[in-house]
Amino acid sequence: MTDTALDDLQRSVGSTDIYLLDQILKGRIAASHRVLDVGTGGGRNVRWPLYAGCDVWAVDRNDECLAQLTSLAQELGVTLPADHVQVATLPDLPFEADWFDIVVCIAVLHFAPHHQAFDAMTRELWRVLKPGGMLLVRTATDVGMGASVERDADGRAHLPDGTDRYVVQEGQLAKLTDDLHAKLLEPIKTVVVHGQRAMTTWCIQKG
Repeated sequence: MTDTALDDLQRSVGSTDIYLLDQILKGRIAASHRVLDVGTGGGRNVRWPLYAGCDVWAVDRNDECLAQLTSLAQELGVTLPADHVQVATLPDLPFEADWFDIVVCIAVLHFAPHHQAFDAMTRELWRVLKPGGMLLVRTATDVGMGASVERDADGRAHLPDGTDRYVVQEGQLAKLTDDLHAKLLEPIKTVVVHGQRAMTTWCIQKG
């Protein structure tokens, strides 16, 4: 790969989450799509949608992160309207129902304090997604962690990496998929960092 090609790749995808990049390469995110990134941080997962000309929206609890996202957009030659970049948290998104073609929520749901909050947060993501749209979630799980992770009554656990997270279970995601009348676009995939933590990816389509 030439230096120019590498620069172009870095400019277009940067440090995009690999499971989101997988969906991009499969053609499931197009320039015509309205994309929402919930818990966007500095915007690493909207770099390609911005680059590709998608209608990008993002929320985060931290206005400094949103300022970083705005700077990233400007770097890519995109001016984001003020209402596209808002301070907000789940489960209270300031958007109409059935509004987005793509909703991305990476490393956010594991901050849920208990089962009811996790359910409410997930259903809020679902509420703002259009029929036919794609929801991509990555969150902490106990899949593949064996006896090293034990959830309390609220569904939270102290993980070997030293963090405290809500950890979703495989059967729980299967039930939610059924309850939402959703279609799995990908098998549920989990990455285990041996002896530390596990993150699972849940990619579903709204009927």
